[in-house]
Amino acid sequence: MKSKYEFSGLKKEEPVETGNREDIFFYMLDILENGNLKFSTENFSEIFDIIPDGKYWIAQNIVSRKGKKKLFLGRVVCALKRDIAEFIENLVKVEDLRNFILSPVFACDSKITVLVSDEGLFLLYKKGDSKDTFFQPA
Repeated sequence: MKSKYEFSGLKKEEPVETGNREDIFFYMLDILENGNLKFSTENFSEIFDIIPDGKYWIAQNIVSRKGKKKLFLGRVVCALKRDIAEFIENLVKVEDLRNFILSPVFACDSKITVLVSDEGLFLLYKKGDSKDTFFQPA
């Protein structure tokens, strides 16, 4: 069953084609599953202070399995980082935070993904060179 969640209250930048949703989601999921945890916090503003500005994909983290095949059942939208930060801040205030994953809009070179848990944890994962210090919190 597909999710009917519409990201109400988030100023979206552009629609995401149905066929691309799964590709985008599974690219981000691969970074979570095969990347390294670089930073975790319970304060969403800390994570948004260290990730780059720009456009991001934000997706519901809803996966089902049919045999060995993973199925993405959520939605993906594109929005500016500042709009996503405001959206998440509002969800925290009304205690309606959901499981999301987000990554910069990529041309296959973005190797970071942020996991947002419905319990208020914000985890930054990076895939690639573990010696990279770009995402060191101040």
